[in-house]
Amino acid sequence: VEELVFPKLSSWQQSPGPITKLLKDLRSQRRPDLVCQLMEVLHADGRIKLGRAHYSSGLSACAAANQWQLALHLFHTMPGAHVVADVISYSATISSFEKAGQWQLALELFDAMPSATLTPDIIIYNTTISSCEKGGQWQLALHLFHTLPTAKLTPDVITYNAAISSCQKKSQWQLALHLFHTMPSASIVPSIVSYSAAISSCEGDGQWPLALQLFRSIAEEKLIPNIVSYGALINACGKSAEWRLSLQLLSSLRLDELSPNVISYNAAISSCEKSTAWEWSLHLLHAMPTSKLAPNVISYNAAISSCEKGEEWPSSLALFCAMPENQLVPNITSYNATISSLAAGAQWQMALHLFSEMPVTEPGKNLNIGYNATMTSCENGEQWQLALFVFHSMPQAKLIPDVSSYSTAISAFETDGQWQLAIDFLDAMAKQSLPRDVIIFNAAISACEKGAQWQIGLHLFDSIHMTSLTPDVISFNAAMSACGPVNWRLALHLFHAMPSANVKPSLASYNAVLDAACHRSAGYTLFLQALHANFYEHLLHKGSTTLDLREMSPGSALLAVKWWLSVVLPALLHPQRRQICTIVTGRSRPRWRKSDLQALVKDLLQRRKIIAKVMPGNRGSLELHLNR
Repeated sequence: VEELVFPKLSSWQQSPGPITKLLKDLRSQRRPDLVCQLMEVLHADGRIKLGRAHYSSGLSACAAANQWQLALHLFHTMPGAHVVADVISYSATISSFEKAGQWQLALELFDAMPSATLTPDIIIYNTTISSCEKGGQWQLALHLFHTLPTAKLTPDVITYNAAISSCQKKSQWQLALHLFHTMPSASIVPSIVSYSAAISSCEGDGQWPLALQLFRSIAEEKLIPNIVSYGALINACGKSAEWRLSLQLLSSLRLDELSPNVISYNAAISSCEKSTAWEWSLHLLHAMPTSKLAPNVISYNAAISSCEKGEEWPSSLALFCAMPENQLVPNITSYNATISSLAAGAQWQMALHLFSEMPVTEPGKNLNIGYNATMTSCENGEQWQLALFVFHSMPQAKLIPDVSSYSTAISAFETDGQWQLAIDFLDAMAKQSLPRDVIIFNAAISACEKGAQWQIGLHLFDSIHMTSLTPDVISFNAAMSACGPVNWRLALHLFHAMPSANVKPSLASYNAVLDAACHRSAGYTLFLQALHANFYEHLLHKGSTTLDLREMSPGSALLAVKWWLSVVLPALLHPQRRQICTIVTGRSRPRWRKSDLQALVKDLLQRRKIIAKVMPGNRGSLELHLNR
């Protein structure tokens, strides 16, 4: 710059007009870097005195190019050039901070104006309020708004729009609508921007009917909805799972001679995601090119997340793999959603593969989600060692395990009865002052149950009360399961204590207590009680001569067989002729069942001298030939 400018300095000294023109040209070309270099050369040479107009032009160039650092540097060089900043200089500098979301710097400069004997005008107020809005500082934005009368300034439509938008960021929809509805009393006519901001404020807390009402009033005020107002309403409906209305609005855009953009499509796809309408998410994503729109990373992430919630892991994975083919680089959110989808589909190997490729250049909460989702996939795949490995790898990525990290790890330990690890992690949470909820305690109790540590399991159950938590039905079920047949009386005590704790027994509750008391008369009484309450109504759903024991615990299943043989069948069997009867046990043993149910039933029948054969065409069923 110095080499190009130096030969012209003499002529510019006589006529400074070319300098002003050059600064304007550089501003229009968005080259604030060259503006700053030019002014440094001129200041160092000293032949041409720089004035406020030059600096204002330079500061405006920085603001237009979103170069707030250059603006700050240029502003601080003004005293050295013996140029006193005026309102325009402050306004241009604050504007550069506003565009970059640097609300602290904007406020700092705003507060410094009185000491420079300058009074902020409405433009500076608007810009500062907007900077607070972009920084999510709604309280500060409203404070500035309410100080306008003290400054003897009258808010205009831009002031109101910025204040309303600030409320939108933190779901302060009541305040936003209050500001919106006070505009007429301040003799200000709401613009389409005002309506869009008010509609956007209704996105949270399920206020979509209010958003729809505001949108309909746009036409009543003889305004024309724009793509922003449509997008705001689509978002509001989508966040309340009103996905059909979101799709209808997307189709209605063309009626107002508007073309949907990527943002409106993304909002519609997100609305389907929140409603598990994954097929429509895919339809919208694939329809974007027909509108001459290229899906972006946000589009794919929303569609992947939609497939995840729809338990369609193959579609999630296909979308993820399609991103590079469409010149898109998956971000942390892409990895998180895809890994979560694979975890839900019990595809732990593929989840770990994606995890190994996940970039760790964006440390923070979003990266924690990916690690936690990977641990969930290990939990679902009964791979507790891998879950432990992922947990211990978090510090290498400069991540601090959060409550979800510990909870997922403990749940992974629970699947294999790794009670020592579960207890260690539970204690580690207490030492780090991380909140432990009843779900985490339940998983730890269940780990103790599977690890045959009933004393420790019951101690944890008692600890729930000591941590100001309330045990739920799962807590009672895990504690009863931990008791086992040896402590059947304690299991019965826990079961009978449930009503006084305002906990209603579930099917799993009966299964747990019956596993402990199945060989006691009290167990049979409880089984009949559960039967009367229709907890086991599926037992005879194929007819009285077929007993379906699938999804039953061993104890409840044995009691069901005893009841079936002694109560149901005698009235149906012929004294001489044999009747073919069937007991359905299922072929495989679920992970939660410790013993082979079919073997237990065969042993019971054998002790009663009843011959049972595995059916050749259905190895999950036993065939019995009985007479009275």
